Amino acid sequence: MKTCILGMSDIYGGAAIASYRVHQGLLKAGVDSRMIVGYRGLQDPRIEQAPMPGWLNRKAEVVARNLGVKFTTIQSTKRIAAMPAFRDADAVNLHNLHGRWFNYLALPKLLANKPAVFTLHDMWWFTDGEYYDPRFEAKPEGYPPGTWEYRLKKSVISKLDATFACPSRWLTEIARKSFLGQRAEVHHAPLGLDLSLFKPLDREQCRRELKVPEGKTVLMAMAETLSDPRKGIDLLVAALKELPGEVRARCVLMLAGHNATVATKDTDIEKIDLGYLKEEHDKCRAFSAADVVIFPTRMDNLPLVVLEGMACGTPAVSFRVGGVPEMVRPGQTGFLAKPEDSKDLCARIVEAVNCPTLATTMRHECRRVCEAEFSSERESRQYRDLFEAGIERKKRGER
Repeated sequence: MKTCILGMSDIYGGAAIASYRVHQGLLKAGVDSRMIVGYRGLQDPRIEQAPMPGWLNRKAEVVARNLGVKFTTIQSTKRIAAMPAFRDADAVNLHNLHGRWFNYLALPKLLANKPAVFTLHDMWWFTDGEYYDPRFEAKPEGYPPGTWEYRLKKSVISKLDATFACPSRWLTEIARKSFLGQRAEVHHAPLGLDLSLFKPLDREQCRRELKVPEGKTVLMAMAETLSDPRKGIDLLVAALKELPGEVRARCVLMLAGHNATVATKDTDIEKIDLGYLKEEHDKCRAFSAADVVIFPTRMDNLPLVVLEGMACGTPAVSFRVGGVPEMVRPGQTGFLAKPEDSKDLCARIVEAVNCPTLATTMRHECRRVCEAEFSSERESRQYRDLFEAGIERKKRGER
C-alpha cells in the first residue's frame, strides 16, 4: 500500500510532529508512506515541499482574508496532483491544511479518485475559522454561523469520499455532532509514540546534565511558544504567585519553548530556561529530570507535551479541558484543576509536590497507560485499517 500524508509541516507544531510520527509508524508497519508539506523542516528523502503560491497569489490571499474567505485564492495547490508522492498514492492522510500554502477548495478534484482520512487536530474543519470554538462546544445544534467560510467547508466535505480521525474522544464526540458526522464516519484514533525513544532516562544523570539544583522539585512547563495565550502560561504565573513560601522555595521552574523569559517574567520562582527543544532525546532528558509537568492549557485536543511526559514517567498537572482528562487521571497519572482557575491550579501543584507516590506509583502508572493506549504500533494499525477500508470502498464504487 502506498500512502501520502499531506499537511502544513513536518516538524513545526504539535500537529506537524504528530503527522510525521504517523508517517514513521506506517513505514515500520510496512506501508510505503510519503509526505508533502507546506513548510519543510526535516531532511527526510520521503518528504517533499508542496508548490507554494507566488507573490501575486499572496497579494490576492490578503484580499480574500479580509473578505472572510481566506485560503481560497491559492492556485498552486492544484499542482500537488502531479507530484509522484500524491499521484501514486492509494490513499491520502490529511493533517492541518489551514495555512497560506493550501486551498481547501481544491480538495474535491485532488481527491476525486482517492480515499482520504482527515486527522483532526482541532475544530477548524467545522467552524467558521476558529481552531477551538466554545460556541460550537456549548451548542452544536444551533451553531452554523452562516459565514462564507463555514458554507464553503460544508460544500467541500459534501463532495468528498472521506473518513475523519480524532486523537481524543472529546473531539470525536464534538465532530460527530457537526456536519462532518452527518456526512462521514468519525473515528477515535489516539496519537501514538515510539516508546523505544520516549522512555524514562536516568533521573539523576538528567538532572546533573541540566544543572538542576540539588534537592529541588522540578516543575516543568513546555510548549512550542510559551507566550501563546491558549497555552495559559499567564494562569501558571498567577498560580505560582499563590504558592506557599516554603513550597516555592523547594521548587524550580524548568521551561522549554520559545519566549519563555517573556512569558514568565512576572514570577520570581527560580528558573531553568532550556529554550526550544527540537530533538526527541533532549525532550526525554528534560521530562525525565522533571518531577511534574505543568500544562495550563485553556483548550486542547490531546496535547503531545502531556503524552510525551507520561511516556517518560512524569505525571502532569493541567486543567479539566478538552481531551486532557483522557490522559491525566487524578491520583493516577496527575492532577486536574478547574478550567481557568489559577487558585485551583496552585492547589493542584501543591498537591503534586506533596504527593508521597509522585515519584513511584504515579510514574509507573504514567508509563503503563502509554504502553497500553498510546503506542505507535497501535496508531499505525488503526490508520492502516482506515486506509484499507477506504480503498475497498473505492473498489466497490461506494462513498
